[in-house]
Amino acid sequence: MGAVCEFIDMPPIIVFPFDTSKEKIEEWKKDGFIVEVLSEEETKKEKEMEEKGQKEIEPSNNEED
Repeated sequence: MGAVCEFIDMPPIIVFPFDTSKEKIEEWKKDGFIVEVLSEEETKKEKEMEEKGQKEIEPSNNEED
């Protein structure tokens, strides 16, 4: 049996942080992307999660030395 493949005819979605400039957002829209902008609170949570992830990764890098 062959593999089944489904193509979705939908433009790609890009998500920007709260403080993204309108010019940058418009540039991506012109290129055919669906643009979503996080709220200020969502952006803050994302940054906290990123920092937490970096702190978890850093100790394992030191063990390789």
